[in-house]
Amino acid sequence: MYYSVIEGGMSHIYSFAVFSILIYLIAVNGFNTKWAYIKVALLATLIIIIRPINILFLIPVLMFYGIETGEQKQRLKLLLDKRMFM
Repeated sequence: MYYSVIEGGMSHIYSFAVFSILIYLIAVNGFNTKWAYIKVALLATLIIIIRPINILFLIPVLMFYGIETGEQKQRLKLLLDKRMFM
């Protein structure tokens, strides 16, 4: 709320919006068509243009949602399990 009302010039709210759209598109549509790849590429480009440091957050998002095989996805979920950090 603070970044959208008081500090509207900062990029936090815009980064959050574009990341939300990206995750929604990948989770709902997946990578099943050529248009899906184009949309993800355009959103990834927009994320990097808005705030270049967001590439550090973009890579894990694309890795997690872009993995098609169950084994790799299971390994990644196991790696990010909260018990691994305790």
